[in-house]
Amino acid sequence: MITQSNRRVTGLILNQDFGSGIEVLSCMRLILKKAIYSILLMTVGCQMANNKTSQYDIERIRLHHSREILMANSQSYKKLKKFQTEKKMRQAIEDYIEVSNSKLDAEEIAEVLIQVSYDYHYDPMFILSVITTESQFNPNTVGKAGEIGLMQIKPDTAAWIMKKYKKAWQGREALFDPVYNIQVGALYFKYLKKTLKSDSKLYINAYNVGINNLNRYPASATVHYPYYKKVVSNYLTIYNKMSR
Repeated sequence: MITQSNRRVTGLILNQDFGSGIEVLSCMRLILKKAIYSILLMTVGCQMANNKTSQYDIERIRLHHSREILMANSQSYKKLKKFQTEKKMRQAIEDYIEVSNSKLDAEEIAEVLIQVSYDYHYDPMFILSVITTESQFNPNTVGKAGEIGLMQIKPDTAAWIMKKYKKAWQGREALFDPVYNIQVGALYFKYLKKTLKSDSKLYINAYNVGINNLNRYPASATVHYPYYKKVVSNYLTIYNKMSR
């Protein structure tokens, strides 16, 4: 960036006759230093702006999804903890994971939770509540129907959803990896959420019984289906614990 002061220095170089090249080099170094300093200031400013935007987006997504999960229940919604910064939210998630299973890499799991939540527009605590409901944070859990890992995903369902979204399917054993399991489970929720038009009682229940089986239940039964209640109960419990 050429500033006014840089132009003045350049003018001196052009309009004066220096006895040697030393003075010229000195002036050029001054111009270069000023230019670099200006660029650094611009870069830092952009980074700060991006960080603010990112934090705003994450918080906006989190609050929007929480209202969707609770079906605009104003009393429950008002009780949810507010996070001032992403760092504080990340730390709260790490602490919850650490308490749930100290053998897991809390930092790594918190990172993937926040990333998939940002990518697919979830409240990260929603994914935490599903994991709590499904496996109690035991990555080695295998269900009666062959469900695997933290989010209890069937290998055939995982293979299908990864193929549908053109993602790499790494095989059954990969579902025991907490990070990969969360990535697959979050992607499956993206499909359910979109297909069922963001109706939380439907897509949460569908995760448990399957989207085809869901259609067999009468409309009035979907709200009262135990799985939806369990997830929402765990969701609110997580927030209560984080508020202490």
